[in-house]
Amino acid sequence: MISRRRALALFSMGAVGSLSGCIGFLTGSEALKFSAETATVASASLDETGYEKAPDSSGEQTVERSFSVADQERQVEVTNHIQEYKRKVDLGLLGEQELARFIVLSTPKVDIAGKTFNPVGEWSAKEFVMQIQSAYKGLSDIQQEGERSVSMLGESRTVTKFSARAEVANGEKVDVYIHVTEAVGDGDDYVVGIGVYPQQIDGEQARVDELIAGIEH
Repeated sequence: MISRRRALALFSMGAVGSLSGCIGFLTGSEALKFSAETATVASASLDETGYEKAPDSSGEQTVERSFSVADQERQVEVTNHIQEYKRKVDLGLLGEQELARFIVLSTPKVDIAGKTFNPVGEWSAKEFVMQIQSAYKGLSDIQQEGERSVSMLGESRTVTKFSARAEVANGEKVDVYIHVTEAVGDGDDYVVGIGVYPQQIDGEQARVDELIAGIEH
């Protein structure tokens, strides 16, 4: 399934909020820094769904990118945050495995001189899933199943559901569903929720909806 490290790498291009170092940025002596606030799932939603925070799941990634400003190259330093949650599910002959996962990403908008350099806010759900597929080589046969509205950060948001095949332990293949929220602008950040679980598990979509509704930022 999708690991925290892969999910962090997935958004390294879009991971570009507080502003600091403006003078140094203008002179080219230092990078302009943007950092997202951490987004999490409320404890009540975790208790309701049986999910728990994955060990060492709190992660941040700082990356640098070069941008052209007034015909001069300048550096931007960006910090993303990601939280991962998991639930053990029974796969019959494959036994119990922690294959139900929910990931919350927060990434800064990065607005410079009225121009946004973070593409995450413009990505469609399909583009998100294609990025997931490029980061996770065991994912194949992705098909869009439909859309629905779910409460997230106090408003109704679009969640897109996909079916796919995923490689798990010992090379076994499992049919999974992937649920991707739209990138929600909240303050200076974008927030995205992603749920992945085996298709044979009953009632998991309702759990994912509860986790989405429980996102805090």
